[in-house]
Amino acid sequence: MFSHKRLLVLTIVVALGMSMLNTHYGKAEGIPMLKEIYEEDFRIGFAARSSFWLDEPLLDHFNAVTAENIMKWDSIHPREGVYNFSSSDALIDYAEKHGMSVTGHTLVWHNQTPNWVFVDESGQDVSREELLARMEEHIKTVVGRYKGRVKGWDVVNEAIDQNPETGRWELRDSKWREIIGDDFIEYAFRFAHEADPDAELYYNDYSATDPGKRDAIYALVKGLLDKGIRVDGIGMQGHWEINAPSEYLIREAIEKYSSLGVKVHITELDISVFSWNDRSNRYADGLPDDVAARQGERYASVFRLFKEYASVIDRVTFWGVKDNYSWKNNFPVQGRRDYPLLFDKDGKPKPSFWAVVDPTRPWYEVKAEYEGTADNEEFTRNVVLNRSVTSSSDVHRAGKAVDGSDQTSWSESTEPPYWLAVELDDEYLIKRWVVKHAGASAFASGGPGSELFNTADFKLQKSDDGEVWIDVDEVVGNTDSITSREVEPFNAKHVRLVVTRPTSISDNNRLSIVEFEVYGVDSQKRR
Repeated sequence: MFSHKRLLVLTIVVALGMSMLNTHYGKAEGIPMLKEIYEEDFRIGFAARSSFWLDEPLLDHFNAVTAENIMKWDSIHPREGVYNFSSSDALIDYAEKHGMSVTGHTLVWHNQTPNWVFVDESGQDVSREELLARMEEHIKTVVGRYKGRVKGWDVVNEAIDQNPETGRWELRDSKWREIIGDDFIEYAFRFAHEADPDAELYYNDYSATDPGKRDAIYALVKGLLDKGIRVDGIGMQGHWEINAPSEYLIREAIEKYSSLGVKVHITELDISVFSWNDRSNRYADGLPDDVAARQGERYASVFRLFKEYASVIDRVTFWGVKDNYSWKNNFPVQGRRDYPLLFDKDGKPKPSFWAVVDPTRPWYEVKAEYEGTADNEEFTRNVVLNRSVTSSSDVHRAGKAVDGSDQTSWSESTEPPYWLAVELDDEYLIKRWVVKHAGASAFASGGPGSELFNTADFKLQKSDDGEVWIDVDEVVGNTDSITSREVEPFNAKHVRLVVTRPTSISDNNRLSIVEFEVYGVDSQKRR
């Protein structure tokens, strides 16, 4: 008789075979391996879905793995006295075979925990003592099974929440807290340490850059450390967006957490192309090239920051591998496609991948270098960088828009239109232009409504003599922090940025341009 077990094995073998035939961008393709690029900085991880092997050979990029769901309580311990270790065993075996460290995720969480954990046979809440006993039994069984094989555990996940009545960030009103009390977190960490004294122990949470929540997480972990409880790291979930949180808030969080003497982990990194309040489905037919480029620039900016703090960041884990299997495809809008990861649905690297490979250079320059696409490589120079400028007023201040720094800006507050013109030293063939607005500043707060302060209406102009100007491209109704536009290649000796509406706020004429960039190639050299 052909058993279900044999059928499962055959399915896996066939899937692996198909995956290896479809070797998009693994080692065989000569594409740079992320784990090797960041070998001296931090580990590069991925969240493993249940059929994680289907993402081969892309998994070659990683030297760390976190189970996305298969080690959560409802998967590994669905009923009292019943454990399901088959999937987690397979993942840990795979990780060991491929030189990957494992992070166990997660032991105590208010979500994806079966209701039986909290109730007795009559459906009533169990006592504090009984719930502590169940917690201890679960933690010591799971952690004990993988003693010496799991590098670290997300012991408690997302225990901080905002009180809707007071607005204060405090312990979440979960069943754990309701039945056991505030010390449930202490017990969880103690049980985990007893089960494997050599394993690292982490606290993990989302919105960890929000100043209020950041301070609450800091206070929670500091309180544990002050009591002598082992905590090795804080996991900052990186479920971020193209425009938020700001680099400033990420930096502040990393510095505050690391001041406790613990390591920082970027645990669930994916960058959505939608803001939280945007519930549209505008990219149902695919991700536009300009949006993919902006996402790449966002990935580059955060990885520049990560490298700056490599001494305190232990691991950066992407929450998935390919866009089509991201959890963001159904959250917060059911059925909506998002594109938050480095590889598209076919396993091909997006601009975001190339941005991560070398975040100090434009992604398309990096891509051209590795793929040898000369035509693209020609258009990698920012031809206005550090050139002298003329402007509608305050020429000295306007020069800060072409100085290559996100810590300075060109500001105006009189009466628009405002303009900034750059004379090139020769005729250039231009293909792309970028404007970084107020929200792209290293000091941007990134709070609600901050997108309205980004430049709303503006255009790019060209000229041969600096006197007669011709419109090349125009943007209307912008709220993004970074605008990246490709245009039909054109020749110019002068380029000009013209702003007609500085913000999306009525009667607010305050302009802030962090950077104006124009990419092209010397026309004479090209001939």
